[in-house]
Amino acid sequence: TEADAMRHAQTIVTRHYVEHMEFYKLATLTPKNLSRHVTMEGIEHVECALQTGGGAVLVHMHFGSKQFPLVALGLNGYPVTQVGYRDTGAGDYSFIHRHVHLRLRLRIEARFKARHVHVGNTMRPLYRCLENNELLMIAGDGVGGARKPGDNYLPVPFLAKTMLFPPGPARLAQSTGARVIPVFCIQEQGQWRYRVRFEPPLELDRTENPRVDIRTNTERYARIFETYVERYPDHWMFWEEFVPGHLLAAEQENFGSHIIPDRGEQSAHPQETTP
Repeated sequence: TEADAMRHAQTIVTRHYVEHMEFYKLATLTPKNLSRHVTMEGIEHVECALQTGGGAVLVHMHFGSKQFPLVALGLNGYPVTQVGYRDTGAGDYSFIHRHVHLRLRLRIEARFKARHVHVGNTMRPLYRCLENNELLMIAGDGVGGARKPGDNYLPVPFLAKTMLFPPGPARLAQSTGARVIPVFCIQEQGQWRYRVRFEPPLELDRTENPRVDIRTNTERYARIFETYVERYPDHWMFWEEFVPGHLLAAEQENFGSHIIPDRGEQSAHPQETTP
């Protein structure tokens, strides 16, 4: 209803600003005080992937407080790397955002018990993480902000619409044999503490047609994400981009031209030539 939509919208705005403030708290977390702020469910799926070898791609959305899973894994001793995008000179950011917020954010992230890979022109660091049997966290709904999805994003049915999803997580798993584990961060009702939920690894198609497999596997992840958005609609932070021409496919677009480049030909940048 209209009243439900307004209530969710108000909560999303609150969550947006709380997340910005909570970021400074992340640097103060330790193994001793972590459980006061976040708990983990389904961590056995992560441990099983590491025992099997080949690492795991942890696909997360901009959902809840998205960096708590990274910090929690690192403080618990798991080898984890976050794929991100940090362009401190981007022209679409304000002066304060570029010279204060982003630079301070980088300094705080450097204190986390986790590594950060800021995407550039090569995917080698991402493959290296998985080859070393580590955990690689990567967003499954793009990077957001003023940057729109790249030409190779995949149109996938989502909430009775057609939404564009980056094929990067499925592409990495297809190339390396790593497992794909969806991750969600859920606020506990009535308080600002969280549960990090690791879903069972996706059942991935690996046939003689990798392009079809990547699309199919991306769709499988989208189905899981859809159930979480339906259950926790005020947790997703990208509703303002859920419009035609941004995350939603524009009607005039010809998706027959969308291709998935071969390994070694693409950048890790999700807006330009995402894997």
